[in-house]
Amino acid sequence: ASLVVLRLYRDGRHLALEIRDNGRGIAENDINKPRSFGLRGIRERSRSLNGEFRVEASEQGGTHLTLTLPIKTATVSATAEEERQRGLF
Repeated sequence: ASLVVLRLYRDGRHLALEIRDNGRGIAENDINKPRSFGLRGIRERSRSLNGEFRVEASEQGGTHLTLTLPIKTATVSATAEEERQRGLF
């Protein structure tokens, strides 16, 4: 791939990470093949956290990966406030 785009955002009560590239792509069914330990590991970990991991072919070619995880609003707010108090952000 000559181009990789990362997007991290909050969507309601979920945190989402999207990764898109313009490489040769990967098929959804290739995730379960023995050589795909990394992608399978991400899927297993996301499920253990009540999240979702999707792999799709991009319309322009390449791959589109999406990882979505639930977040607890109170935890995120408290953490952000703590960071502000410490002068980190």
